[in-house]
Amino acid sequence: MAITVRNGERGGAEPSTADSGRRGFPGRTRPRVLIAEDDAELRQLMAKSLAEDGYEIDEASTGFELLVLLARPGGHYDIVVSDIRMPGLTGLEVIDDLRAHREFKDSMVAVILVTAFPDLQARAEAGRLQAMLLEKPLDMDELRNAVADLIDPTQIVS
Repeated sequence: MAITVRNGERGGAEPSTADSGRRGFPGRTRPRVLIAEDDAELRQLMAKSLAEDGYEIDEASTGFELLVLLARPGGHYDIVVSDIRMPGLTGLEVIDDLRAHREFKDSMVAVILVTAFPDLQARAEAGRLQAMLLEKPLDMDELRNAVADLIDPTQIVS
């Protein structure tokens, strides 16, 4: 299993400590965002866009990798952005399972679900999971604004 870590670099690279991008977070811990998307080009574009805004980014290409990153020690994120349909475990299955566990349920983790199939069922599932739903094709400014709107500066994990 190849898990992409920290700002889209492979192999355990350390996150940059420099504040960058148009939003930035000077003088405080950068918000952590976990992106799960099986389309490598889209995942990399999302990661690049959010990293430019100063977020610390981890990436997963499957639902299983999403689960591993969320379950590992230190796997606390301010926001999880996940495709709904991925090979193996879907984003819905992972978020649904994690929302059932007290630690995740009681945390302030915001969830953004992304789908190319925004039918009534997807909207209902997003509502049930208290997640925002974005439609593909995904506009990067829409993603950036959604993430910025969901960040609670008092709840940023360190």
